[in-house]
Amino acid sequence: SHVRTELMVNNVPLNATEDAVKALCAARGVRAVDCRLPADRNSNRGRGFGYVQVATTLGDALDRLDGAHLEGRALRWERSIRSRPAIAACIAINKRLTNQREDVLALWADRGHEFNAVNFATAIYQLGKRGRRELGRTAAYRRLLSEATARFATDEGFGARELGNMAWGAAKLDVDTSVRRDLYAAIAVAAGPKIDDFDAQALSNTAWAHASTGIPSPELMGKIAARVTAKVDGLSPQNLGNVVWAYAQMKLPAPALFAAIAKAAVKHVDRFIPMNLGLTAWAYGTAGEAAPELFAALERAALVKLPEFNEHGIANLVFGFAAAGAATPALFEPLAARLEKERNQLAPRNVSQVSWAWATAGIPAPALFERLADLTARCLKTFKSRD
Repeated sequence: SHVRTELMVNNVPLNATEDAVKALCAARGVRAVDCRLPADRNSNRGRGFGYVQVATTLGDALDRLDGAHLEGRALRWERSIRSRPAIAACIAINKRLTNQREDVLALWADRGHEFNAVNFATAIYQLGKRGRRELGRTAAYRRLLSEATARFATDEGFGARELGNMAWGAAKLDVDTSVRRDLYAAIAVAAGPKIDDFDAQALSNTAWAHASTGIPSPELMGKIAARVTAKVDGLSPQNLGNVVWAYAQMKLPAPALFAAIAKAAVKHVDRFIPMNLGLTAWAYGTAGEAAPELFAALERAALVKLPEFNEHGIANLVFGFAAAGAATPALFEPLAARLEKERNQLAPRNVSQVSWAWATAGIPAPALFERLADLTARCLKTFKSRD
C-alpha cells in the first residue's frame, strides 16, 4: 500500500529505542515505515514522545495500536500535529487568530485541541497586542498559558519567532506569576539552542518581556546579550533602547553589550525618536555605564527634537543624564523651561525623577522646583514609597 500516515506517540519510556517501537507496531499488524524518538540534548535519553509513519490509514492504525504497552507503559497514539491535514487546519486557525474581530479565547476553547506551536504563539501574542490586561486574570487565559507550556514537551515547532512573540504577549497582560514563570522557564530552555535563529525583534521582545515581568533567566539573558552584541548593527533604534533598558532594569552586568549598543546608537542617533532617546539615556545612567560619546550624541539629538518629547520621555532623559554625571545647562535649561510651561499633570514617578535629576545635576531651576512642589503637594497620596 502507498498509504502513509504519521502518528504521534506519547508516554514512551525514556530508554525505549526506535526499533522497539517498530517491533511493537509490527506485533499489532501495523507496518512502521519510519520512527523517530527525539532525544534530550543533555542526557541523550528520550523525551517521552515520538513520531511514527505507518503504512495504513489513521483510523486503522489507531484501532490496532489502542491499548499497546511498551516496557509496562501504556502508549497514547494520535494523529501527528505535523501531518498535512493537521497543518492545514492550523493554518486556517492562525488566519482566524490574526483577525482583530475574532474572540481569541473563545476560539481557543473551541479549537484549542488542534493548536500547534504557531497557533499558541499567535494566540498569546494577539491577546497581548490587543492590550486588555484584565484578560490575563481569567481562567481561560491561565489555561492557555499552561497548555502552551505543556506543549513544549511534545511539539518541536516553537521557533525563534514564536518564542519571542509568546514572551512579549504574556508580559502584556496581568496573569498569575507562577503560570507566567513556568512558561518563561520553558521558553528559556527552548530558546537556548536556537538563539542564533533569533532576529532583532525576537531578541528585543524576549529581553523586554523578562525585564518587564521581573522573571530572571540569567543563562538566556547572557545568550541574548552575546547575540545582540554580535549583530548590533541590525537592530532598530527601538530594539536598541528596549534591550539596554531590559539589562539596566534587571541589573544584569553586560559591559560588552552596552559598549556595542553605545557605538551603534552614536552612529544612528538621528533615527531615534524621543522615546528611544529617553530610554537609552535612562538605561546607561541606571546601569552606571560610562559612555561620554553616546551622551553627547543623545544631547544633540534631544535638543533638535525637544518639541516632540512628552513628560515621560523628558523624565527618563534627565534622570539618565544626571545619573551618568553628563547633565549640562545647555540641555537642562531648555528642558526646565518646557516643563515649567507644561499644562499636563505629571505622573508621580515623573515628578520624582525630574526632581532628583535637577537636584543631582545642581543646575538651578527655581520656577521648575516651584511647580514640582505644587504637584507633589496636590497628589502626594498617590506617590509610591520609592517616589
